[in-house]
Parts: sequence; C-alpha cells; structure tokens
Amino acid sequence: MQTHRLVSTAATILGLTLTAARSDIYLELGINKRHVQTAGSVVRFDHGELNLFVRDGIVLLAACTSDPELYFYGPHLGCALGITGYVAAGDFNGDGVSDANQYWSIEGVVRALLIAPSRPQECSLLSAPPSKLPRPLRIFRDGAVTVFHDLRTPQVTQYNISRYEMIRRYGSVRQEETLVASGILEPPLAIPIPETGFLQVVVTGADIVGSPLSIDVPVAIEVDGLEIVPFFAEEWGENVRVALAATPAIANFYSVTGTGANIVLTEITPNGNDSTLNLAILPGRTGAGAPGPSFTTDSLPINSSIDTLSGVVSGPPAVALKQMNEELVTGRYVFGFPSLLNPNVPLSIPVTIVPNVEAFGSNPRVKGGFRFTSGSYLDGYYQMDPRVINTIRWEGNDLNKVVPGDNIFFSILNPAEDTITFPPTVPQTPVILSTPAVQSYTLPPSFFDVGEEGVIDLRYQRALPISNISWDRSRREFRTKVRFVDSYAGYAQDAFPLGTTGDTTPAGDFDRDGMSNVEEYAYHFPSNEAISTAARQQFVPQPVPESGIGGFPLLVEEFNRALLAVAEPIIDSDEQPPGVVGPVLDDTGRLVVRVPRRENTGSSLRYDFSEVTTNAKGKTKTKKIKIGPRTPYEVIIEDNVTATREVRIEVNVLNPATREIYFIRPQAIPTIVNLNQDYVTLRSRNPVKPGKPLPNIQVKLTALDLRQ
Repeated sequence: MQTHRLVSTAATILGLTLTAARSDIYLELGINKRHVQTAGSVVRFDHGELNLFVRDGIVLLAACTSDPELYFYGPHLGCALGITGYVAAGDFNGDGVSDANQYWSIEGVVRALLIAPSRPQECSLLSAPPSKLPRPLRIFRDGAVTVFHDLRTPQVTQYNISRYEMIRRYGSVRQEETLVASGILEPPLAIPIPETGFLQVVVTGADIVGSPLSIDVPVAIEVDGLEIVPFFAEEWGENVRVALAATPAIANFYSVTGTGANIVLTEITPNGNDSTLNLAILPGRTGAGAPGPSFTTDSLPINSSIDTLSGVVSGPPAVALKQMNEELVTGRYVFGFPSLLNPNVPLSIPVTIVPNVEAFGSNPRVKGGFRFTSGSYLDGYYQMDPRVINTIRWEGNDLNKVVPGDNIFFSILNPAEDTITFPPTVPQTPVILSTPAVQSYTLPPSFFDVGEEGVIDLRYQRALPISNISWDRSRREFRTKVRFVDSYAGYAQDAFPLGTTGDTTPAGDFDRDGMSNVEEYAYHFPSNEAISTAARQQFVPQPVPESGIGGFPLLVEEFNRALLAVAEPIIDSDEQPPGVVGPVLDDTGRLVVRVPRRENTGSSLRYDFSEVTTNAKGKTKTKKIKIGPRTPYEVIIEDNVTATREVRIEVNVLNPATREIYFIRPQAIPTIVNLNQDYVTLRSRNPVKPGKPLPNIQVKLTALDLRQ
C-alpha cells in the first residue's frame, strides 16, 4: 500500500483538519451483494453486507519474508535483513489469522499518527444519505496491531497501528468455526522413531453423522538419524484440514479451509447457528484398533474451537434484500474515529458510494439488471457439455452502470464454493476480463468432465478513489450452479474421428445398421462418460508414500480420469446397443414401454412417445401421446439394472494448500465402480383389458444443443 500524505483539502466535517503529517491512513467502504441465478429469469438474493475498513499505519515487509518465525535469527544468505520485528498483538496483514508472538523480517513501520487505536466504542457513522439505516451505528471491531521494530539495534521501538472494521450483514449467514492448532509434534518414545503416526480430531455437531465423530489424521515426519525435523502446527495443521475434507460426514455440510495453524469449518448451506459445533485435537489413539503410532504435542489436547462467525437464517431472501435496499443507498457517508491529536473531537472521514450493477428483478422500480442469458437450466443448474466450446453470456453491466476502476472477474468454483477449479492457476486466481463492460466469456473445452458440478462466479469489484484516503470498494457477485452434461454434440465430437465422412447428424445412420446415431448414443450402456462419472463419484484417495518426507510437502491424491475406453457402437455396424423394450404388460396388467436412458444428459435429450394406428384402408396415422395428470399415460424414471466395471484411476498428486500438481500417475490398486442403467418408461395408468391388442407405440429421440 502506498504511503499517503494528507493535506488540508482533506478537512474533516467536525472541524479537525488533517495536517500534513506523514501518515498511512486508508479507508474503504463497500456495499456488497451476492445473487444466485437458478433459471433464465430467476435471480435471487443470497446475502449482502455493509463493510467498512480503516487503518492508520502500516507494516512494510522485507522482500525475503514469506512466513512468520517462532524464533529470532540474524542476517543470512537467504535473507540479508534477517529478523527485525516482533508482533506483540494483532493481525497486521489482514488474513484473518493472528500474527501475535511471531518474528518477521520487517523493512519499516509507519505508526498511527491520526487515529487512536483500541477505542472501538468511539467509532461511529456520523451521517449518511436519508434511509432506514439506524444511526449512530456503533458496531466496530478493534484490530489494533502492536509491533516492536529494529530488534537488532539498541533503538528497539514500539509502534501502534490503528485498525477498525465494521460489518453489517443482510440475509442468511454461514456459520464459521475455527480451531487453532499449536505445538511441535513429538513421536512416541520408541526406537526406531516412526516416520508416520496419527493424531485424532473429534468433531461434534448437530449435522455430523456419528457425532462426536473421531477422525484419525496421518502425519508423516521427516527423520534425521534418531531425531525428528521440527514439525510445527503451521505445517501439520494442513494434515488436519485434508483429513476433515476427505470425510463425507463433514464435507457434506462444511467446507474446510484455513491457512497455517488455522482449521476452519464454514457451513455450505446457511442453517442457523449450531451451538454444539466443536473441533478438538487429541493425541492419536492407542491400543487395539489404533491405526498406528500415536503422535502428540506439548499443547494437546486442544478441546475447544472458536465460533468465529455465528450462523443466521434471517428469513426469505426477498425480505433481506428489501431491508438492505431500504437501508443502504448511494451517496455520502461520514465516519468518525477517535483522534490522537484531539481526544475531544473525533476525526471525520467521508466516502461516497456510487451507483453500481444490480441484479435482474432486485428492484421492482428498475427494469432489467444483471442475469446470465445463455445456456439451458435444469433443476436450478446451468448445463454445459465440457467437451465443446461454451460461451457464457450475461447482461446488465452496460457502460452506464460501470465506472473507471471497476474490474470483472470470471471463475468456476467447486460445489463447496471454497476452491477455484477454473482457471487452474497456482496460486488460485480468477480470470480478469478486459473491461467491466464485457458481456461474455468463452470457456475452453476439456477443463471438466461429464458428471462434474461447480459454481460459475462472476464478480464485479469496484476500486474507485473518492479522495486521497477513501475508496468505494463495493462488490457484486453473481453465481449460478453448473452441471457438466453429456450431450450429443460433445459425444459426436469424440466418437467420430477427425475428418470423418458420412452422416454424423443425430438423425443419420453413420454405420448403416438401421439404428440412428442418436439412438445408438442414447441406448448405449455403460458409456465411457458414465464409467468416468461413476469412478469420480466413488473415488477413494490412497496414501501418498512420498508425502511429508524426503523434501516433499504434504501431498494428496485427486481424481484426474478413468483409464478405460469402451468401444462406441455408433461407428461399428456389427455392434448395436439394446433398444426399446415393449410395449409389454407388467405384472399389474398395465402397458409399459421402457427406453434405455443415457446418464448425465440433462435436458439435452428429449423423449417423445407416439401411437401409430392403421385404418382399414392401410393408411397409418401417428398421434403424439400427451402426458399429464388426467391423461391415460404417465412417464416415470426406472433404475433397474446394476453393473460393475473394474477401472484404473489416474490421479493428480498435489499440494492441497497451493493446488500445485507434483506428478500424475495411475493408482496402484484398481477400483470397482458400480453403474446403474436407467429407463424412461411410459406406463398406462390403468390395466389393459384382457384380450385387447397392444397399441403400436414409437419413441422419438431429439438431441438438443444446450448452447443458446
């Protein structure tokens, strides 16, 4: 952050003039909203907040600094400056993790000169545009930092840095629970010292199946002779996060995040606050049934975690959005902070919020707004075939809605919304689009597999300077869940070799065996895509032998692909999948027609049933069968046949903290996957009269292109 020089033109409202003293004061205010789209014209409010952050003073780290240290060291080849500072209190880098009791290589410190630290009760919103926002607003949180600098000189000096934050939330809030690991791992007193041992994590919560749930955490230790290399909580904390994320009883309800020693559970779906939610770390189990040697530290057991953010369900999203719109409007906001120069007069800082992009339908008095305009939705999911080029389009961010300093970011997140899966950058970074008025992004093929799911995230971040110290940093996020499906367009692209001549359209018969291309595609079981999807869903990571020893960091396995190819009957005239079964009578005497249903096609395949009749003159007539609550027929989905396949799974071996892939290899042990054959079944609502001939029922398949 640049150091600002405050001049008299930044005079305060209440008469206290900011002098030309050298200070690094910075204030940002944001009105932030997140919306989720579930259909072409259905965009609902998820949550929002008024977020203010102000600081006076800054810590400037040396170029060689990467991580904090628990001990002092002098200059050396890797860091010519060495340790120069000690943080006694606070989180100076704003990553949510306390930096207290840690040594850093610090190049310089600018102390607070205008705003007094640690007096949050004296911070308030002094004035704002007319609205229902209550005032004075006094919900500020103290984040003061105390740093001792110049440790290697006789002039060791204490510096105080002022930091305050104010958050007013709207809509449902996801609960957040944080456990801070501590201590250096100690192996059991045994010779030889084991290289891999176990800790134990106990998770308690209303949503946790088996609560209190005990999880064994494997930890690999690098051994040098008969001594272990020190393994601090900042390192083995990652082992705990990996073990929690790999446990379905936890991952189904909570995303697992955190850095260093912090282990954080965040509720995936807001469901109120669970006061019983708790994380505890204990020494590894011993005795019969123990997975291996027990590891412990001088700080274990850690029996309780911190409720860092209480979960709240505030009612229907429309009610929360209405409250937010009535309280937070564009205009000039003035905040007051305790002054170091004159304790009797608050230091006042103004900031202006400028009109921003809003969601489609979020304001009944305003037409239009942001929404995704491309693609087809099914069950709340935007559908894409990952094997073809897809262009995601949107509207609502016209040139009159954006300002200089706006940035637009595109990414696709995992279903838990805690990891960027596209683009696959290390470290994780979304795509920055060229201008904030861009209204499309073209997603390259082959970054996802059929059967995967994710969340498209489009984020508008404003960085509009209002003065030399204050900024409008409002944010808008628009999300939609995405499901990657198996459409005929993507299938044909893979099934037919490049340069193929012949009729490859859905209605064509490429191999001239009497069954159309779309029928062979739809009826084929099990398909390569179905096997790969089942393998991904049933994937079980195996231990990584190199993990945590021999210079490797903690590594884990992640599914890459299934190494199995099933021949495609669509290009072989000697192969043809079983087709439609029926019309026949079931054991209740009702007429049924069973049509094999290809998995993971979403709405890209349409099934239409028709009855063909022939009159006395031999003329045929085809009449489409209507489906409804008062019609003679109904359509159901049947799951009748189960098959198994042995597959070899190729995995990415990666660092879960950085997402860096170290190598790719097949798993040592084959995997048996289970597959289900589905049928789209037409069934009469009533039994057929005995002796009555069965009607001639035909099925028409229509392949739809989801790219719109």
